[in-house]
Amino acid sequence: MKKQIVECFGSCVLIISVIGSGIMGQNMTNDNGVILLAHALTVGLTLFVLINSFAKYSGAHFNPAVTIAFFILKKIKANEAIKYIFAQIVGAFLAVIIVNTMYGKELIELSSNVRSGNNIYVSEILATFGLVLIILLNLKERKEIIATCVGFYIFSAIWFTSSTCFANPAVTLGRIFTDSFTGINFSTAHIFILAQILGAILAATLYTRQIK
Repeated sequence: MKKQIVECFGSCVLIISVIGSGIMGQNMTNDNGVILLAHALTVGLTLFVLINSFAKYSGAHFNPAVTIAFFILKKIKANEAIKYIFAQIVGAFLAVIIVNTMYGKELIELSSNVRSGNNIYVSEILATFGLVLIILLNLKERKEIIATCVGFYIFSAIWFTSSTCFANPAVTLGRIFTDSFTGINFSTAHIFILAQILGAILAATLYTRQIK
């Protein structure tokens, strides 16, 4: 159970940083560029800290797309992968409740922020592909290297992708329930999740057949 608890806790903290930074940014300024910069810095730094702190306990996936890639590479068994993903999703929902409570909002909201368009869905495939591939390419490195690469990549990808790099199905599910800067309307969330899973599969396949 220790691994699942770590995955739940880490996912919770990650998604608190994702949603909380967006709400705080909105409360402080109307400049979307400033909000996005603060959001990107917060998420990138949080990932750096989480991976460094928890990699030795669970591998610090905190992302069903990463877990799926590890399953494809046979680095995690099916039953453990399912438990990881369940723990990550539970962490996401706990995070939403915590953030909404901190900021005096309803415990559960529905986002009105519609994110749609084939360009955005392709962006999400590429964002997740890049994240998973970077992790796989650095598996043999120290956890500090992986943490740095992931943190810098997410910070950058939030800026250079049109989808602002969700790259995480658990994060996407959590964002459905916040009507804020980082939210996503449920009408397109499932497409984001499918795009993220596809990106993870493509990255794992490329790594297995061409790089490993």
